[in-house]
Amino acid sequence: MGNAYIVDACRTPRGIGKVGKGALAHLHPSYLGSTVLSALAERNNLNTADVDDIIWGTSAQSGKQSGDLGRMAALNAGYDVRSSGVTLDRFCGSGITTVSLAAAQVMSGMEDLVIAGGTEMMSYHSQVGDPSKPPMIDSGNLHLREMHPQSQQGVCADAIATLEGIDREAVDNLALVSQARAARAIAEGRFDKSLITVTNPDGSVALDHEEFPRPETTKEGLAELKTVFSVVRDVPVDEDGTTYGGLIQRRYPEISEFNHIHHAGNSSGVVDAITAEDIGKFPDSNLAESLQRISGVSVDRSLGEGSSVTVRGFGQDFNLVTFNGRLMPTSTLGDGASAPSTRNFDFGNLASEAISAVEVYKTSKATVPTGGIGATINIRT
Repeated sequence: MGNAYIVDACRTPRGIGKVGKGALAHLHPSYLGSTVLSALAERNNLNTADVDDIIWGTSAQSGKQSGDLGRMAALNAGYDVRSSGVTLDRFCGSGITTVSLAAAQVMSGMEDLVIAGGTEMMSYHSQVGDPSKPPMIDSGNLHLREMHPQSQQGVCADAIATLEGIDREAVDNLALVSQARAARAIAEGRFDKSLITVTNPDGSVALDHEEFPRPETTKEGLAELKTVFSVVRDVPVDEDGTTYGGLIQRRYPEISEFNHIHHAGNSSGVVDAITAEDIGKFPDSNLAESLQRISGVSVDRSLGEGSSVTVRGFGQDFNLVTFNGRLMPTSTLGDGASAPSTRNFDFGNLASEAISAVEVYKTSKATVPTGGIGATINIRT
């Protein structure tokens, strides 16, 4: 079975998922989806006619988020009409499922280049929901509800905490650590490479930074917040007065009293966001030809085939090439009496089918051998 490689990945900043408050809430879901697809094509000089499929994940597929959103987003991004698109729903696991399926398609040899991603506009949920009918995951299938009573997600989280003996302090502490880690990652620019700026149709900036993380969060502030799902628990879901809490107790009668510990400060944020990943094989069986797809890398050819690479304009003699971290021999043997006068390596001698990945380090790194002025290139099997 072949290998699959993540060529690039990008996402929008996370906008607050509330109409009138979030910077992305006014945008159409498929338009927002098109922003990341456009970015992938531009960043990688992608011929969109080469994209075999676009696998997209969207949980609430209704209204503006329905109609094969992945396909519509691709068309909105100006992709070639021959690039196919499909949208799936695995609830909160939709996005990661698209990546798994895309990788499987490439590894099986069925497709060569697939884009995987997802869209979820939490701000849109409140616009399309019927306030007179509590949302149910079974969509009103009473026969299914009798077999598998499925409650509201937040109430379920409190039920798990009750069954497992998890207290509020533990969850608050985790939330505090999470906020601190997010703030540090943003401050250090760890997301800069994948984050794109979202513009409105008129070209003005809609959002260029994360709206959701709350770096000012404190333990004392979390302790003052009221739990949310203690109210939701007693909402009736049918004419008989069955509540969200009652559905859980039907399955877990040992819960006589819920330990409600979740609130707005320690629960997942309600955000609008889009992400996409470009997954495929090495674009060419010749490694040198494949490496020139990387920014700053150019290829030198011999007899029409790529042989060596130049990184950042320093020339092929200034690269350090390693194989699974060990120094590779050069492409020339010298005059037989003295050591070779060049460190130039001929990548044309290696077939991409035998390689799992090639890492190009343009700057120094503690875990990477030094000596490459242009770059250190590590070939992994």
